[in-house]
Amino acid sequence: MKNFFALVLVIICINCKKDPAILVPPVFGINITPSSMLAYGGNATINIVSKNTDYITVNGKAFSLSFETGALFQTTSFEIVAFNSDGTTKQTITVNVDKAPLPILEVLFTKDTLVFGDKTKFSWKASGLVSFLTLDGVSIGNPGSFDTPPLYKTTEYNLTVTGPGGSKTEKVIISVGDWTTSKLGLLTYNNPSWTVIGANVTADDGKIYFFPYDPTEKMYFNVDGAYGLNSNVGKWNFNDDETEIIINSIYHRKITKLTTTDFGWKVDAVNSRGEKTFVEVISKRNL
Repeated sequence: MKNFFALVLVIICINCKKDPAILVPPVFGINITPSSMLAYGGNATINIVSKNTDYITVNGKAFSLSFETGALFQTTSFEIVAFNSDGTTKQTITVNVDKAPLPILEVLFTKDTLVFGDKTKFSWKASGLVSFLTLDGVSIGNPGSFDTPPLYKTTEYNLTVTGPGGSKTEKVIISVGDWTTSKLGLLTYNNPSWTVIGANVTADDGKIYFFPYDPTEKMYFNVDGAYGLNSNVGKWNFNDDETEIIINSIYHRKITKLTTTDFGWKVDAVNSRGEKTFVEVISKRNL
């Protein structure tokens, strides 16, 4: 009787022990769309084909056999684990993400070639992946514009746009002509003085006669708007079309000549017959 119970016990133990050879762990394959390099900020789809699988986790969270990664901004790895009652199968996949592209910067000019003392305006617009912009290191808006002050030499501004993909600098170069390219330059460059040497006077017979002056009266016209006549100091400016010089907002002098050496202007007069005429005052630049 003892032997019978021992035999039965042995049979039970043998039947209770599962043969490792019949264990069937889960099996799966993975397909990624797109299969090539993913664009910065793009979304990939991971499809899983499995056998003998009860459920699947991706990075520890349960998922179905297809899932979206969401926007990716760097190369990212995913751990995929398949489970069934016989065990687990694990695999790590990597989605390669391309680097961020540089932002796009567009610059527009009112004009980029100026005469001496002129000013201009330029504007910009950045597109793509943009974090911030600077103009010569100072933060600016997007889009935006900048009015230059009067420029007296060729001037360069640095417009920089920065984004996740890096920085890009556009050199904004405004070409400025030398002092002979404008009336302002001819009149003021290097702070010259002008000596009044005489006047052309139209006589009653219509002929023009030159009357020399004692060359002691000197004038200056500074680029900052200062005007001087011997010891008198005031302000000066051009009218809109630069045909006149206005002194102290009162005296309008019509320009007749302005070169690198000579400056002439009209002064209203009346001849002996009471007719309106003018005197042309002539001055020389003191180099």
